[in-house]
Amino acid sequence: MSKSAARLLEELDGIRKYLGAIQDCLKTGYMPDIASLEKRVSDICLKVQKAEEDDQKQCLPELSALMQSLDDCERDLRQWHAAAMKTGSDS
Repeated sequence: MSKSAARLLEELDGIRKYLGAIQDCLKTGYMPDIASLEKRVSDICLKVQKAEEDDQKQCLPELSALMQSLDDCERDLRQWHAAAMKTGSDS
């Protein structure tokens, strides 16, 4: 594995861990700050797009897993928001 692919995979893993932390916060009833999430995801997607073809191939499974994690996180955010609207709380 090339160093650049390893760096990309490390960054993808970091974003997935961040998403997990967001979901953990939501489970405790707390809305975390997600302001940087869109930029982080956009940046990593651009980096993978610009990477060498072999590096891209190595990153695709993790990128796919990241997209699934984003979908899961979006679902949890929507559920948290709906519950907060019912209780009138927006922690």
